[in-house]
Amino acid sequence: MQTSLFFEATDKTKKVIFVFPYGIIRIKDGCHNYWQVLQELIVNIINYTNAQILLLYCGKIYTKQKLKDNSKFFDKYKNRIQIIQMQNLDSVWVRDFMPIGIADNKALKALYYPTYYEDERFDGKEGDRKYAKNADNVGTSLTKVLRYTLQNLKFRQKDIILDGGNFIHNKKIGFISARVLTENFYLNNKIEVDTDLLKDILFQADISEFIVSLKNQLFLEALYILPSEQESDNLPEVTGHIDGSLRFLTQDIIVIDENYFENYKEFLEPIFRKHNLKIQPIYQDLDNNTIFLNYLRVNDTVFLPRGTNIQDDFYRFKTLCFKNSIKSVEIEEEGHISRHSGVFNCISWAC
Repeated sequence: MQTSLFFEATDKTKKVIFVFPYGIIRIKDGCHNYWQVLQELIVNIINYTNAQILLLYCGKIYTKQKLKDNSKFFDKYKNRIQIIQMQNLDSVWVRDFMPIGIADNKALKALYYPTYYEDERFDGKEGDRKYAKNADNVGTSLTKVLRYTLQNLKFRQKDIILDGGNFIHNKKIGFISARVLTENFYLNNKIEVDTDLLKDILFQADISEFIVSLKNQLFLEALYILPSEQESDNLPEVTGHIDGSLRFLTQDIIVIDENYFENYKEFLEPIFRKHNLKIQPIYQDLDNNTIFLNYLRVNDTVFLPRGTNIQDDFYRFKTLCFKNSIKSVEIEEEGHISRHSGVFNCISWAC
């Protein structure tokens, strides 16, 4: 039997992992609202699916007190929620620091060491990148708790830097944004938004070798490096992640941000045609944290983040993408999570 990656649209999700936000330094200004949204998401996952919830928390005294304050909630769902303490946990972005893929019983783990930790747009400063290693260690430890065989992704004996939010696939074809090149080869980030520069880089021997190596380690037939979403003409979006720009809706349909598609149409269309991939463009007002594509899918149900000022856009997205074969559940998010640079896909990890 050929080894292939776990794919949310076809494979059974048994567990979904989140982080209890209290005590996480980057969420300190909005913990209460964040937790209210997360509670609603967890309750809906319990009501609509059979998946178990694993809730990680850091070991701070303050955090333990907040767990006690929510004891009625945890008692009510004690058969469906497992609470796990993880030392040095300081990130809610489970998607990013956990393995980027599961294949059979192997957890394919990249190094979580993103440059955006030092980006002022992420409230970062020089030297903050070292804190990402705490989250990376949590990802490694939890993988062992879950009893997966850990396989670290490497190129020329060096760990590959890659966040989980910067990788999408349909078991056969994978896409990663050019952030993977700027972080692993120390290239100027202009290549992420300049397709002429990116095309030239992709033909370099060491880059080509890197892509082939990563493709093989991920058990894919094809792997493509795509431009990053633009924040301005010369600057990529702060995280460089791809899961806010396009996602595989099914194995042969991609839902894609229409601005991203229009910006990079000439680069993207030949790839989509080659693999007979259909596309469904959707509008996202990123200035208002409208990241519809960052939904969470658990088996045949999708959990959609919905704001209050963008109803028409939201229902257009829902109607276009989620038909009768997939249940959709709306969660009122109102920017309480997305203001921190991600939504439901970013704060979860499913296996």
